[in-house]
Amino acid sequence: MAINTSSFLLLLLVLLAVLVRTSSVEEELTTPSPETLYRQTVETWQKKYSRRSSTAWTPWKDFAKALTSRYESLVEKKGRSAVSITEIIGAMEEGILTIERIVFQEKESSGNSEDDEERDSALAELYTEYGRLLLYSSEPLDDTTHGCFELAKDPHTLLIGAPERLKEYDQKKNISMKDEDERNLINSLFGPLCKDNAENSLRNAISLDATCQEADQLLEKITGLNSKDSVHARKPKEFVAELFDSFAESFDEKLTKTLDYRVPQIIGSKIKVIVESHENIDIRNVLDAGCGTGLAGRELRNAIDDNDGDDGKRITLVGVDASTKMLEIAEQCTTSKGCGLPIAPDNSKTNDETKLYDALLDLDLEEMTLDNTLMQKDATFELIIAADVFVYFGSLERMMEVLSELSGSRGLLVFTCERATPEEAPLGFRLLPTGRFAHTKDHAVQSALSAGYSLVDYQQIVPRMEKAVAVDGHLFVFSKDDAGDGNGEAEL
Repeated sequence: MAINTSSFLLLLLVLLAVLVRTSSVEEELTTPSPETLYRQTVETWQKKYSRRSSTAWTPWKDFAKALTSRYESLVEKKGRSAVSITEIIGAMEEGILTIERIVFQEKESSGNSEDDEERDSALAELYTEYGRLLLYSSEPLDDTTHGCFELAKDPHTLLIGAPERLKEYDQKKNISMKDEDERNLINSLFGPLCKDNAENSLRNAISLDATCQEADQLLEKITGLNSKDSVHARKPKEFVAELFDSFAESFDEKLTKTLDYRVPQIIGSKIKVIVESHENIDIRNVLDAGCGTGLAGRELRNAIDDNDGDDGKRITLVGVDASTKMLEIAEQCTTSKGCGLPIAPDNSKTNDETKLYDALLDLDLEEMTLDNTLMQKDATFELIIAADVFVYFGSLERMMEVLSELSGSRGLLVFTCERATPEEAPLGFRLLPTGRFAHTKDHAVQSALSAGYSLVDYQQIVPRMEKAVAVDGHLFVFSKDDAGDGNGEAEL
């Protein structure tokens, strides 16, 4: 039977379609799921790591690239769905959490690791690809849903701000809302959510591996600036909140015993000297910026309350931190327990259940104002401390401006940071291999002077030990406004 040309071509197209479909189905059946891929990577890594293989961390890099390739393949085939997105990105988050836990466990057990550089490079790769996927997800999937909206609904997501965006969505959505209006609402809330988190992830990648060009290029795509121009914005608010909370309970012991952390005592001693040697200083309102679990708060009470004479005057102590879990631990501290003291003291008559802090606030430090911290009409802070907090910031200019708005006339600002020389940090700050920032004396002083402070005292310190080596740091004491002599220096 003869087949004309058009019939033959039609038959050929049908056969090709069947072959393509069959190939696609076979590929789906043979390609491991993101969760399976994660488990395979863990197994491969464990085998290599146990043998101390030089390529032990390579499987994680391959894992990150494979997930991104899987996502891009779905986009190309227009097979991207809410389920596939959450599975792929969820697996990437599992990879990040796995290595972050390893980082913490290694540092806690020995403070050292032979594979630090390779491990950090692998983690930087995961953060880079995670940032890339979040950037992809910042755009709508189709006319019916948004990838980031689906991610935010996952209770295990690492997206910072997801619960708040979902709450805002529920508040603004109403039954009578048109489909188009609801889509616009979702896009306006969840597009920026994924883009902001992508930026955070990419900054994490660069803080781990400053040579990570892909992260730098993606960051420039988001911000319009490369890392050299934009890293001063600050190290992002603690990105993996779930992981951070998991070791908050052992935070005090890790700092004080493992790292021989001395900053709270150094600051407390300095303030005690100031209070005892200057009778004209009247400190009533105190801000502990970045209070953590409250180690510095204990020293502040010891330094100031104990020197107020017989009138029983007690300072108002406000603690601010971005970690809810850390604040929960600080909340347990009283005059007689916790925050550097045993959490369960004996039943002696000296036990005092008065809270150590008068207020504990969950805030990003750059968002602090008098209205959301002190909350007293016409009141300001006579003393602000920041104990080992500025290691999470590059340029200190913005933070000095924020703190200046909180300080009253002649208000004191006391803070520590890690020390860099001008040769090491021509910009005034540099990112260390630890992911923390070190600052030059000149940068800290000039930033404070520009915000209206004058230098009162300065000393070089050792804030803690790192791998049995003393860390270089410095302590600054500044006074606000009219205490200055016009040359950037002041006397109390």
